[in-house]
Amino acid sequence: MSADPQPPDDALLAMAYADRELSGEALRRFELRLSEEPELARVVSEHQRLAVLARNARPAEPMDLEWGRLRRSPLQRALRGAGLLLITLGLTPLSGVALWRLMHADLPPVLKLGSAAALLGTLLYFAAIARARWRTRAYDPYRNVRR
Repeated sequence: MSADPQPPDDALLAMAYADRELSGEALRRFELRLSEEPELARVVSEHQRLAVLARNARPAEPMDLEWGRLRRSPLQRALRGAGLLLITLGLTPLSGVALWRLMHADLPPVLKLGSAAALLGTLLYFAAIARARWRTRAYDPYRNVRR
């Protein structure tokens, strides 16, 4: 009977890094490689995700089961969707009216410009957060962990 084949060196290093077994010069070299090799970073994030899952493996509790039932409930999904739709339908014209009133108010141009810049800055900031969250999602070791 033959022995199981050993994983490649990079996989072993990724496992050691995820388990915090690297130190000193080996740790510095590996972290440098992580910053330059996205595929190696993906391998490490997968090992970290598995480590988190292994630490948190346990049977579901009654509350977890109820949250699962709520997530699957057509009524719950319909209520959340209707609520989000009503919020969007209500805030869109309200925001438009507020912006129109602000731009047509008898205010100094610097206040109008400052308000518009603050609104645009807020939108850009949240867009950047959403983009960063979407781009780093594959590296998140906690994405499959439930409460």
